[in-house]
Amino acid sequence: MSTTRKLAAGLGGAALMLGMALVGAAPAHADIAGCPSGSFCLAADPDFTGAAFGSPNSTTSVPANRDDIATSVYNHGNSCNIRFYNISNYGGRYFAMSIGQAIGNLANYAFPDGGNWDNRLSSFKFCP
Repeated sequence: MSTTRKLAAGLGGAALMLGMALVGAAPAHADIAGCPSGSFCLAADPDFTGAAFGSPNSTTSVPANRDDIATSVYNHGNSCNIRFYNISNYGGRYFAMSIGQAIGNLANYAFPDGGNWDNRLSSFKFCP
């Protein structure tokens, strides 16, 4: 790969990661490749598209503009599994994810009380 192509690819990757880090930004395409290493990332639409949010830390309450919108999720954590919960402060039911696990559509995963996990994520915890 030429130096120019490597530089362009690196700058494109950096722009994607910056877009994921801006929590209050306008809706963006999450793109699984744009989820920073060490973070848990979610997107509002299937296959990591739509409004996005990512954090390298456990989050007791997903920001209001991202609460209960997750359709796709990715555990890009470095050291442990994660649980996401349907109620703030790690409450209610939880869904466990391994390091590196990505789910392109939570509608395909049954919620314990009926329905599915789509649009139910309100908090998440690393190393539960």
